[in-house]
Amino acid sequence: MSDAAHHCQVLASEETAGADRTAAPLLPETFGTNVVGDWAVSSGLLAGDTGRLVVLDTGGDGPNTLRLLSQVRQTRPGIAVLVLIEKGDVATAVAAMKAGATDCLEKPITREALLASAAHVESRTDPAANQPTACLTTREHIVLQHLLEGRTNRYIATVLCRSPRTIEVHRRSIMRKLHASNRASLVRQAHRAGLVDPAQAPQTHCQAPPVAAS
Repeated sequence: MSDAAHHCQVLASEETAGADRTAAPLLPETFGTNVVGDWAVSSGLLAGDTGRLVVLDTGGDGPNTLRLLSQVRQTRPGIAVLVLIEKGDVATAVAAMKAGATDCLEKPITREALLASAAHVESRTDPAANQPTACLTTREHIVLQHLLEGRTNRYIATVLCRSPRTIEVHRRSIMRKLHASNRASLVRQAHRAGLVDPAQAPQTHCQAPPVAAS
């Protein structure tokens, strides 16, 4: 990312913005960052300038994050949107990606991670670059759907009649194949690879193997 002035808006909840608890201090002055805690003000800024990046940081308020994301998309359909989520909040990450977020970043965040993610979404890199390898086995695909629902290894093991160790092996394989380092990046990479099927619910009961004919 160049050192030229950027137009970045950190859109937060009114409480988060008022308490100065947003990610804005981690962004350099060259971004030309505005912190906004009111949608009426935000929509006016988005409609009237050439900003290229919105950072949604609502302090863990998932429903508010999705509402603001929808409003941003209606006002500026093409702008890059980076959504900050609380650690382990897979549900919000999945919903945000489905609603049009460009990327999600899991808290706690560092300045380096924020800048790298901001650079990625703002530059609009070729989606074919670093494309995840969508070659999961059938079992891995089932485990992935459970992981995207935020379920633990132990829960998945119980549902699939497998040991937690086996599920952990599947999880590591999935993370490796999709080039994911944590749950947030797993959500992002699964969407990029087209592996999220909202119409297909993950298996929710133990299926015993078929009995061989005598």
